[in-house]
Amino acid sequence: MGDNAEKALPRWQEVFAGLGVAGYRSYGHTSVQRFGPIGNVHLVAGQNNAGKSNALRVFAELGPLVSKGAFYQHQFDIAGALPDGWPTNQPLVVSIGLRLTDELMDLFTLGTTNSEPYLREFFEYDLFSHGSHGVVWFDYDIVIEENRCTPKLRGDVFQQRIDSLRTPEISQTISQVVSIGNLGSVSPSRDAMRLVQHVNPWRFFPPVTQLAAARQLTADDDETDLIEQQSVSGRGLIKGLQNLAHPDSSNRRRDAPRYEAINRFVRDVLDDAEARIDTNARGTELFVKTNGVDRELHDLGSGIEHLVLIAVASTLAQDTLVIIEEPELFLHPSLQRKLLTYIGNQTSNHFLASTHSAHLLDSASSSISHVELVDGFSQARPAIEPGERAALVSDLGYRASDLVQANFLVWVEGPSDRTYIRELIRLANSNLVEGSHYSVMFYGGALLRHLSFDDPEVDDFIKMRAINRKAAVVIDSDIDGAQRTAINQTKQRVVDEFRNDEFGLAWVTAAYTIENYVHHDLLRQAVADLYGGKTLAMELPDTKSPLKKGSVMGRKSEPSKTLIASRVIELASESGRTWTSAPWRLDALEMAHRLAAEIGKANGN
Repeated sequence: MGDNAEKALPRWQEVFAGLGVAGYRSYGHTSVQRFGPIGNVHLVAGQNNAGKSNALRVFAELGPLVSKGAFYQHQFDIAGALPDGWPTNQPLVVSIGLRLTDELMDLFTLGTTNSEPYLREFFEYDLFSHGSHGVVWFDYDIVIEENRCTPKLRGDVFQQRIDSLRTPEISQTISQVVSIGNLGSVSPSRDAMRLVQHVNPWRFFPPVTQLAAARQLTADDDETDLIEQQSVSGRGLIKGLQNLAHPDSSNRRRDAPRYEAINRFVRDVLDDAEARIDTNARGTELFVKTNGVDRELHDLGSGIEHLVLIAVASTLAQDTLVIIEEPELFLHPSLQRKLLTYIGNQTSNHFLASTHSAHLLDSASSSISHVELVDGFSQARPAIEPGERAALVSDLGYRASDLVQANFLVWVEGPSDRTYIRELIRLANSNLVEGSHYSVMFYGGALLRHLSFDDPEVDDFIKMRAINRKAAVVIDSDIDGAQRTAINQTKQRVVDEFRNDEFGLAWVTAAYTIENYVHHDLLRQAVADLYGGKTLAMELPDTKSPLKKGSVMGRKSEPSKTLIASRVIELASESGRTWTSAPWRLDALEMAHRLAAEIGKANGN
């Protein structure tokens, strides 16, 4: 099948996809919770006490163990190696996710030819991928007994995969590769495990730098905290920056671009094209030259100081996974976004951060894990799709005062629709208040009435749902019973988008427009009050708009729907006023109660 040539080792940034854990602190032992696939910036978000810090902690604690070779060995001593908090009396599982890149698959082939497609098909299995396309997860039981810790690759999934194969070619290929690689062929499932153990997934676990929650710039001479796999609290940052600003000749080519990247970031943050960060000659003080004046960094405010500290520490560390607790602390939303752009694009690192910030979560460049506390245990799930991200943001408890996002959005065609919908919601639940529990936004009737199914503007409206997935849309059916017996294709597309969502509600009017919901006598009285006694036509069929052009007798122009809507609400609420029937027709009140229930659910009621 070929020679057993040595394959070049891919960089961890190309292969490492994430980490999973079970039986660790708040993470229960019944199922592995997986963080990934991770991108250049991976955010862990959720409510307080959900388990975000524990997720970061397990990454940080595994780093030193892996760097010491603990997972390369069959066993390692507990003394001095096992981190505090690791359980010794219950099962612990850690899982590593790898991307099935061509370079990784080359390692699995052991230099053999024609085996790669079979091996790739073997690993592209649901119980290996756990829903992450192109990723394989390997689970390890951490067995602790008699002061020895043994990482054991779980074999059940390998046997299940072998059992699922319909033809023998894949299992035969695995055994052939293992035999050629002199790994000792035993059985197809054991052979597959030996192949994984030989490649050793843990060689792709990244070196880790942890930036501690308490951060303060100091002039400590010891800068090793910033460039090795240890916790960083700010010690040595000034000295480290000085070395970048004034490198010796051997490091100038490496360090000058990194120092310039920091200065570009500072200029962007301060909006000063001439701004520059530097230290004094002794490396004991850090200052920023802005607007022609040298100023100490802390004089620019805690937010700027905090921002620069993260940027400098992230630049000093190279080719590591930098772990940060709540980078948004003290930062205005615009600075949060600038920081995310810098650390994701201007350094050689990947970043793992816990956050409560919706401004960071809105970033299209970051991958996200959503952590929730379920039955007393932390559960993690990826929140990659826009709908999942919005669910995550709502879980954080944001309100309209915190975000350009309401608790619940009601999309309507225009101002008159807003007037009717607001009143109908009040009738269904008088405790719901616009601006507090929900907001009404306009999409414009022409958008859905005249544009084609695949028009870019319709695409944009659907994408705009990412603003807030907790939303409803109210749509005039425009069904006339003759030329149109169903809503058009464009409206149906929007309806499907809203209905295929946990919180979505699509309200298509039972008649032609929302005005058809108003009792005919009430609508006629409102028109008469506004237009000097003129009234509507005697016939008001549900297949036509009652307020179209020429509908008011003796008036050629189209009546004002907005004014009429306001007058309708005034008349309907006047005390002592009686109508031959309820003011609202068809399914108006039924749909209003459904809408109010969705709003209440979104507000935790």
